[in-house]
Amino acid sequence: MLPGPDERGFLIQIRPALRLHVVSAGPPDGVPILFLHGFPEFWWSWRHQLRALAQAGYRVLAPDLRGFNYSDHPSGDYAPPTLAEDCLLLLDALGYPRATIIGSDFGGFLAYYLALFHPERVYKIASINALFPAKWPTMLAWGAARCTWPQLLQTPPNAC
Repeated sequence: MLPGPDERGFLIQIRPALRLHVVSAGPPDGVPILFLHGFPEFWWSWRHQLRALAQAGYRVLAPDLRGFNYSDHPSGDYAPPTLAEDCLLLLDALGYPRATIIGSDFGGFLAYYLALFHPERVYKIASINALFPAKWPTMLAWGAARCTWPQLLQTPPNAC
C-alpha cells in the first residue's frame, strides 16, 4: 500500500505562485501515467491504481489539482485551459514530454481537453465518468454548463 501524502508526496513549484502536491511511484524511467482526480477528491482516489501500475513498471504521477488538498489554493483562474496548462507544466518540471492521462469526473474532462488541444503531449487517455467532447455542445444548449451531473439529474430543468 502506498503511504500517506506526508510520507511519499512532495510539493513542486510549477508557476511563480503555484506549487502542486504530487504522489509518485514506480521507476523514474517508466512510461509516465498522469492521474487526474475529480471533484471533490484528491490524489488518494487513485491509490489502488497507483500501486498496481507502479508495480507493473509504469511511472505513476497523481497530483492534487490546484485548490485541492496539499496543493496551493490561489485565488483567480480555475478554468480548464489553466488547469490543463498546470498539468503540462507539471510534466515539464518532472522531465516528461508526454504521458498517458487517466482522469475521473472533472479530471476526465481535463484528460479530453489535453488530448484535444495538446495531442503532442499525450500518449493515450482514459476518461472515467466524464462526458465525451462531442456532447459538450448539447450540454451547453441545455444550459447545463453551470450544473454538475447530480444537479442535472436531480433538479428541475430551469434550476441551472
